[in-house]
Amino acid sequence: MLSGCDKAADPVPVRSYPDQDLGIRFALYQEGQIYQEDTLRNHLVIKNYGPETLQKGDTIKAACLIGGVVWAFDLMSAGPTPVVLEKTLEVGGEIEINPGYLYGPDILDYFKTGNVDICVLVYGVNNAVTDLTFGSDPQKENNRQCINYSSSGEIKLN
Repeated sequence: MLSGCDKAADPVPVRSYPDQDLGIRFALYQEGQIYQEDTLRNHLVIKNYGPETLQKGDTIKAACLIGGVVWAFDLMSAGPTPVVLEKTLEVGGEIEINPGYLYGPDILDYFKTGNVDICVLVYGVNNAVTDLTFGSDPQKENNRQCINYSSSGEIKLN
């Protein structure tokens, strides 16, 4: 409760970026390479293609897509996983994020399969209304990257 001369702080307006073009990729895996590892490391790079510079405090929506379901990076709840910018992200700039999750054989058991496609997505900033068709994004092909993980320990970008 406010008393005397106390005044509630004015709310900070949420910036809107309805036509923002973002891209995402796995940082540790390259096209055309096959990796023999027992775990998939979820270390990612998000790139700002513009047209706007994103500001410190803006929240990028990112997630995993497995079996047609959008998951948070921890695979414990529905996505997205909020990525709050710690500094300005200029047009052409990139940030690396390492959510710290390793996906291993348990993921194959959970989905009852011998191999699974794990996709990472980036699809909006702050309160932008978005969907997985990336409707307002001019370069839709860079909003998703998928990797195949198999019970033989083979990891390969799709």
